[in-house]
Amino acid sequence: MDNNLEQTQPLVTVTEKETVSKKIDTKKHNFIKGLIIALLFVFVFNLGISVGREMERFACNWTASYHKNFGGPQNGFIDAWKNQPPDMINSRGIFGKIIQINGDSLVVQSQDNKEVVVAVASDTVVTRLRDQLDKGALKLNDFLVVIGNPDTNGQITAKLIRILP
Repeated sequence: MDNNLEQTQPLVTVTEKETVSKKIDTKKHNFIKGLIIALLFVFVFNLGISVGREMERFACNWTASYHKNFGGPQNGFIDAWKNQPPDMINSRGIFGKIIQINGDSLVVQSQDNKEVVVAVASDTVVTRLRDQLDKGALKLNDFLVVIGNPDTNGQITAKLIRILP
């Protein structure tokens, strides 16, 4: 009787063992493949960071050494500018007197006798002391402070104009 039971109900057949073994091998193989791909991504990412840092280092050194490489002033350009009068106009604002009014623009003469065109936009705030005025309150020979942004026409687009008493 025991013989019949063994013949009719085998616990695990050879083909099932092979199938289970193949599934385990496939899972191991997929895990190893995934691990290799993840390591490859990490390597490529770190390589990109290294290349970017090297490019940044080169650009900084190139800029710092430009005057040496191309025959500029021995102490650099900044030292050469220190001893010259300020010929550049402050593009963010100006202090001076209105010498001309042309519709929505003003010509302001700065303290160093430079003439700057100031564009007065619809959202420009005009004030005198604590009072907010409209742009029609601007008159010739008014002293004012203008704060704004440079535009492509070489003008200052005013955000704030404060008329000085």
